[in-house]
Amino acid sequence: MAKLDADTPIQLTFHKLIVLMVTTRDADRVKHLCVTKFGYSEKDAEKAIAKAIEAITLAADFDRREEIGTAVYRFNDLYEKTSSMQDHKTALAAENSRCKVLGLYATADHVAYKEPTDNMSEEEAMIRCYLLPHVGNEETSTVELARLAALKLTDHINA
Repeated sequence: MAKLDADTPIQLTFHKLIVLMVTTRDADRVKHLCVTKFGYSEKDAEKAIAKAIEAITLAADFDRREEIGTAVYRFNDLYEKTSSMQDHKTALAAENSRCKVLGLYATADHVAYKEPTDNMSEEEAMIRCYLLPHVGNEETSTVELARLAALKLTDHINA
């Protein structure tokens, strides 16, 4: 086993680079460390950091539809098992949780229709009524509500 001294370079593994990226959260600082402490060229440091960022992004990503499907499958299975055992309380809780995951209940902050104001058309009032339970709040402009709803819809479709 080799003895490490002040002149022995420390090897920066890919996993160590990822940990450095996550803890530092500053790509410029990590690049500087790669060049000064670990002997990387500027170009190699940039490539390694880009790969680390890609790995971190992939690790954080998940397929929303798949996760919802898994949850629904588990709740259905739990419901069947507890119903057959006549454990109605647990079966009802499983069904309640399944419905929440699927978004079948109105949100707690459900917004009732409000009459349009002087500077708001009836159509805009209806749009706000539909969107407020799902995105934004009363202070959010109608345009912003529409933008947030479109983003949510796009995320759901792409998931």
